[in-house]
Amino acid sequence: MYSLHSSDVMGRPRHAFGESDSLCSAVYGILIENDRVLLLPQEDGAWRLPGGTVPVGETPAQTVRQLSWLAAGFIPEVGSLVFVEDQNCPEEEPVCFSVALFFVLRRPRAAYMMIDADAPAHPEWVSLSLLRREQLQGGWDAIQAARTWLRLP
Repeated sequence: MYSLHSSDVMGRPRHAFGESDSLCSAVYGILIENDRVLLLPQEDGAWRLPGGTVPVGETPAQTVRQLSWLAAGFIPEVGSLVFVEDQNCPEEEPVCFSVALFFVLRRPRAAYMMIDADAPAHPEWVSLSLLRREQLQGGWDAIQAARTWLRLP
């Protein structure tokens, strides 16, 4: 039997991770060029970064490359990890513990890369200056971290 005990920022005990709980990780890629970020539109009008759950036996870099290809029609170079987000769902039973990893993406240097606007998710370039937190399903803080890492205004 195993368990993981954690505490909140005030040091109070939180839920312990038990055998019936699940732990998963997700990865997302942030491609920024010319003051625009590549995002995927959602049916509700929100935007999201390309990414998803990391399958067992795959590395985060493999997953973000594969999901970028499936959603947006390009295979990027995976750069630095710029943000980690706790996406736990303690109100669910069993509890789902999730960690989201956000990586900076780059176009491959060795070959010309064209983003396929006809890919299944219809990726679009969205201006960073016009993008607002409430327009995203998640990842706002990660995009800001990527901007800082890339030394963008």
